Amino acid sequence: MIKDQNVFISIDWLSLFCSGKVNSSSKYQFVETECSSRVFTKIFKVVRKNKPFAVVQAVPRGVILKPDALIVKFENSLLYEVDGMYIIQEFIEDLQWTVNNISRLDICGDFIGFENSLSVQKFIQRLMSHFYLFNNKCECHVYFTSDYQNSYNGLTIGKRSSPVHTILYNKTKEMAEVKTKAHIVELWQKVGLVCDKDVYRIEFRMNSDYTSKVQGLGTESKKMDYKDLASYEFVKRIWYSLFLEKFNVKINDNQQNKTRMKNLELLKVDCC
Repeated sequence: MIKDQNVFISIDWLSLFCSGKVNSSSKYQFVETECSSRVFTKIFKVVRKNKPFAVVQAVPRGVILKPDALIVKFENSLLYEVDGMYIIQEFIEDLQWTVNNISRLDICGDFIGFENSLSVQKFIQRLMSHFYLFNNKCECHVYFTSDYQNSYNGLTIGKRSSPVHTILYNKTKEMAEVKTKAHIVELWQKVGLVCDKDVYRIEFRMNSDYTSKVQGLGTESKKMDYKDLASYEFVKRIWYSLFLEKFNVKINDNQQNKTRMKNLELLKVDCC
């Protein structure tokens, strides 16, 4: 997790499309389960140092994928470790796998509220009342609790199948209702995030349509490589560049040309 001003940036999901063989070793144990998936006939749980490490899908159905095709999804808690990405690189190199692309990558930013004491609740209310407008045309869904004041819990931008699916939601509420992740709460406390207030999360879920193309990140243009995710600056630039794109919000002053409306600064951005 990366502390950047009042936003705490982290990788929350990483799965890689690889080529290689499933072989247990003294460092990694592959335990075959009774499960399968739509694309693969076998699913293995990987154990490292007696702890869950990853889940591997192997042995493709049909002939579209090569016989040695694999998809590996790494344990969520591993992604929050300081040296987590280096441990993942070591795993790939020890098994002599080839990484073809990043099949899914979630990068998120955790925060208490927006600039100028603007709460997430008030932000969504003003979007719904057309006081704020997204500059770019996009498909959005708003989530709220039907109580006395219709409490807004979050929103999504784009379809689930989009190259980037964006979610703004109450992470504190989600963990209370679904599953508390102690490693996330502990990191919030370490980086100084006040845990007696609700923590919100903006999460960018990227599929291979996004990660496999050349990315323009600041002055650098390159295809996304999973090894780059070990770099603080690289992860930070991805999150902020997507934030600037997806949360390009205007203050509605009823001008016909929306691009001339004043920009709403939601979070301070010092990169990209």
